[in-house]
Parts: sequence; structure tokens; C-alpha cells
Amino acid sequence: MLKRKVQIQKESIENVVNNKDYKKALVEYILNAFEADATEVSVVSSVNELGGLEEITITDNGTGIHHENLEQTFESFLTSTKQVLQKPINIGRNEGKGRYSFIGFSNSATWHTVFTKEGRYFSHDIRINASTKDHFFFDESPKDVTDEITKTGTTVILNVIDGLLLDFLQIERSLQEAFAPFLYLNKSKDYKITVDGIALDYLKHIDAELSEDKEIAIDGQKFSVYFIKWINSIKSKYYFHFLDESSVEKYNKHTKFNNNALEFYHSVYIESNYFNDFIPLNDSNTPDEQGILGEEQTKNQRTETFKKLLKSLKEFVASKQKEFVKKDANRLVDKIESADGFPNFEDTALGLKQKEYLVSVVKEIHCVEPRIFKKLKKEPQKSILGFLNLLLATDERENIVKIIDEITQLTQQERADLAAVLQFTKLTNVIRTTKLITDRLRVIQMLRLLIYDNKKFANERDHIQKVITENYWLFGEEFYLVTADKNFEQSLSEYLYIIDGDSDKRKYSIKNPEKLRRPDIFICQKRKVDNLDGSQLEQNIIVELKSPQVVLNKKVYRQIEDYMDLIIKEPEFNSVLRAWRFIVICKSIDEDVQNIIKSQKIHNKRFLTKRIDDYYEIYAMTWDDVFKSYELRYDSLLKELKIDNEAILNSIEHSEASKETANRLRDEILHISNQGNS
Repeated sequence: MLKRKVQIQKESIENVVNNKDYKKALVEYILNAFEADATEVSVVSSVNELGGLEEITITDNGTGIHHENLEQTFESFLTSTKQVLQKPINIGRNEGKGRYSFIGFSNSATWHTVFTKEGRYFSHDIRINASTKDHFFFDESPKDVTDEITKTGTTVILNVIDGLLLDFLQIERSLQEAFAPFLYLNKSKDYKITVDGIALDYLKHIDAELSEDKEIAIDGQKFSVYFIKWINSIKSKYYFHFLDESSVEKYNKHTKFNNNALEFYHSVYIESNYFNDFIPLNDSNTPDEQGILGEEQTKNQRTETFKKLLKSLKEFVASKQKEFVKKDANRLVDKIESADGFPNFEDTALGLKQKEYLVSVVKEIHCVEPRIFKKLKKEPQKSILGFLNLLLATDERENIVKIIDEITQLTQQERADLAAVLQFTKLTNVIRTTKLITDRLRVIQMLRLLIYDNKKFANERDHIQKVITENYWLFGEEFYLVTADKNFEQSLSEYLYIIDGDSDKRKYSIKNPEKLRRPDIFICQKRKVDNLDGSQLEQNIIVELKSPQVVLNKKVYRQIEDYMDLIIKEPEFNSVLRAWRFIVICKSIDEDVQNIIKSQKIHNKRFLTKRIDDYYEIYAMTWDDVFKSYELRYDSLLKELKIDNEAILNSIEHSEASKETANRLRDEILHISNQGNS
């Protein structure tokens, strides 16, 4: 045999192949076999006279190892000339170290392989010893065996270190993890893996009743969808795998249906020629690169067809999850029944109907949120079911899932605190207040999308002004809207009617030539605040809003200064018992205005640009300043409520920036605001 040194580029074999787990090694060797177009792989163990494991033999009917390819196959460590498995399977790429994975549990590995060349069959042997792992030995030339053998394939014999025991159950588990998707998706073909003569029964780990193959058509494009429901957890669960027409994975994405209480283990494989030229956006393929390639030549996660496909897939998985949970609901009801967990009902037609209603609701709750009844002890379960039965007779039925879910998570002290609170207010008020806070956080998140993601399509009058007019709470809870986008003469009439209690709205005349200027938002304080001298001040705010594309520079800033000058000069507005704040808000602030802010640091007030006495102040803010100021004002409350901002963001529909998206975000914000005001 000839001897050849392995070419190692970076690390030693010892450092990279430190795996003493023969099960992982078997996965590597079987992967090599399937990459060589094998349809059958056999694993056989041999024991010695004392009952110890002596050898592991892996045999396949693949294309074999061509003698001319030995240099690429064995001499270069950490490389592989083979492609990713051309099958719908997600077990990873062979990194070129699988053939060395015997090191750690075996003394040597010997390959006997048969390949074809020009219609004839040739065989040769390769050997690697653990003690001299940096070298491999091989036959100088292959032997023509055409008259003896008429099929290709490879047999690997691993000489096992003393003391190793072969556990079929553990091997089966490892091989199931790696190859069950491949075997299932190719169930119409005769792929087979056997261990000591026992075929790997992948169906033992797949819920065949819930698993389903289907076709989806989107924009005239066909997609083959393979939904697999696993009985037990596997590594590749909870993922969509997008494959091209050669079944090579081009992209994967989490399904988000990973509720731990459900144990809804699943994988979804989507195969289509649509993904042949699919280039997913990631760190190495940015949106800028997409622009270079040209949208008509590039398909990625942002393509409309893909978005429609993903939406359809999520709906499909959601239906499968509901189907799965419904199967479990009957078992849950039987368990509660046997534990005498339901409330007592009268043995009458009405009583039986009430129980039937409660049982149906329990099943539906289990479908929506299975954690509620999971591992619940008998007494808490009975209390919850009794409370649920009472709720069904109230107008809180639509909030049952949320209420029950929260109560099941309360500690004993928290339940006592809730009972004490409900002595002074109704549960509906608690829910309404929490909803108000959550809705406001949703508004802020949608405003961020409107201002930052859709800045090219959102303008001041059609979007920003309309939204802020309905959500002026951003500037404080204690204010009342006077006017929005009305000139100063109209604003003065409204203001005096509200603040001074004029009997009617008289029309006031202002001589200032700036009187027809229209402040975007004019709000005043509902209650007076104490001044340092014991008097009380009326707080008033005038806000100037700018579209997301406008940068706050000196020209824009002068507009808010003009507003302040008008107020100072107008007697009806100008009283020492009235304090005025003028706020201008833009996407960003240029260096000149930043310098003005820095010059006012002596007053120790954030965003302040100008101050006259104690009564007139101008502030320059970015939209992010506005949002962050609100969050900081209620930081302690938000922390106590533990509201999940990430979940709120995920609940908002994300679309490509466009005029339609900007309009949709505006309309959704106004809808939330109107609901809160109703």
C-alpha cells in the first residue's frame, strides 16, 4: 500500500475530531453514503468471544470512491467535494471530517470500495490508523473486478476499542434525529437504513395522522409542502425549510409555533423551482446588494410572492396545531372528570346544558392556551373551573382566556391582593386600564414604523398631524386639546372659551400679521399648577410637527420662534399667570440647532433652546426624544406590568414601505385611538 500525508490547512485532526461518541460517527458515515447516491445503508456490529464489541461495519450501495479522487477525498482534511444531499433533508453539509470521526473510539478504519469507469468495475482499499492519523494508506492502483462484481458500493470496517458497547436504542435515536425527514419525504422510494438487520422504523417517531403533503399555488407558482408532525422532539423542529427543485435548502425560517406547553413538534419542507434563484438577505447579502443585482433578478424574503407563501404556510401550520390540540382536548376533559374537577351541576336539563357549555369552553381554552390547565393541581383546577363557570354568566366572556391565564400564574399573595383591589374597583376597570397602556405602546410602535420605515411616504398633514391630534397624551396626561391646525384667531377663541369660561365662543381679532399662521397642535392644562410665589399657573403647549423627511434647521426653528413672539405680543394670551411651552419636532436636528440647545444647558432642562423669564420656553425634539420621554415617564409602571414590547411589535403587520403602508398605519393608529376614546 502507498502512504500519503493528509494536508491540514488550519487545525490538527486531533483538535477537530475529538468525538468519542460512535453514534455521531455513524451519522457521518451514513451521510457519506447517501451523498454517494446510496439507497441502502447497513450497520452491523461484531462481537468477540468474550462478548465485547470488536468491529462496526457500514455498507452502502452508492457509487463508491473513485481512485482518481483520493487526493481530494482523503488527502485534504476539512474539505468535501460532494454536494449537500440532493434530497429534502436538513442534516447539514459534510465538512470533510466525517471519514476521520472514528478517532476516539476505534483503532482503525478500512474502506473497501467498488466504482465504475468506462463501463468496467474496479475495487481498491484505503486505511487510516488512529495512531498515525495524519497519514492514510491506499492501493497503488485499483483492481479490475468486472468479472466478479456487477455493482458499486463501499464497506467501512471500524476496529473498535475494547470496552465499547453498541446500544441499538441509542443508535436508533441518533439516526432518527438525522435521517427521519429524508426517509419520510422519500417514502415512495426504497431508501433503507438497517442496524444489525433491523430496519430503521422512522414512522415510530412521526405522527402519520397529522403529517400531510399538499400543493400550494401562489402567483401562478407551485409549491410542494411537506408538513411533518413529530411524536418526540428533534433538533430541526419548528422550522420552515425552503428547497429548490433539486431539494437543496436555500433558506430556513422559524415557524413561531413553538409553544412549549403544547409539545407540537413539527417541521415543514417547501420545495419549488421558485427557489432556484432565491438569494436570502443576510449579513453577506444586504438590501443594498439587492439593488445592485436588480429586483427582477433577485428573489428573497421581501419578495411579495414569498410573503404570500409564508402567510399561507403559517395559516396551514395554525390549522394543524388546532387539529393537534383538539385531539388532546377530549383527554383533558376525561382527566378533569375522573378527578371530580368540574363544579356540581343540578341533574336537570338546564344543569346538563350548563355543564355541556362549560366543557366546550374548556376545550376551546385548551386550544387557545394549553398552559392554563397543564399540570394544574386538583384544588387550584377546581377553583379555576368554578370561577370560569361564573364568568360564563357575565359580560366578561370574551376576556375569559386572558383572565384565567393570568389568575393561574398568580401567587397566593397576588390572588389575595387582587381580591382586595376588586373590593374598590371592578375587574373591567383593571382590564380597561391595562388595555389603555398596551394600546398606547402599540401606537408608539406604529408611529415608529410610520416615521422611520415609511418616511418617504408619510407627510405632515395627511399622516403625522392627524395621528398626533388623536394622541396628544404623548406630551402629558394633564392636557386638553384646544385646536389642531387652526389659525391663531380661531385658537384664541377656543382657548378663552375653555380656560376663562367665556359664556360663548366670541370671535377675537388679532392685529399681528402672523395671525393666520396655523399651529399644528395647541393644548392646555386641565388643572392649574402651583408657582413658586404661591400663585397658580396655567400650562399651555403649542406643538409644531414636521414630516419625517424634514431636518430641524434654523429656518424651521424660526417658525416656532415666530409663534412665541406672537403669543408674547398678544394681550389676551400674555398673562404672568400663564406659562407657555413651544415644541418643534423633526426626524433629526442639525448642528446649528444642536449648538443652540447646548447654549441653554445652564437651565438644566433637556431639549431647551430658548427661555424668557419663567413663562416662555422653546424646545427642539426628535421623534425618538418624544417616544423615549413617554416611556421614561411611565418606566416604573411598565416594568411592574411587565408588558412585552417585543410581542407588541410582532403583533403589528409589517409591509414594504409604501404610500399604502403609511395610510394603513395611520388608519390603524386612529382606530386604536377612537376605541380608547369611546
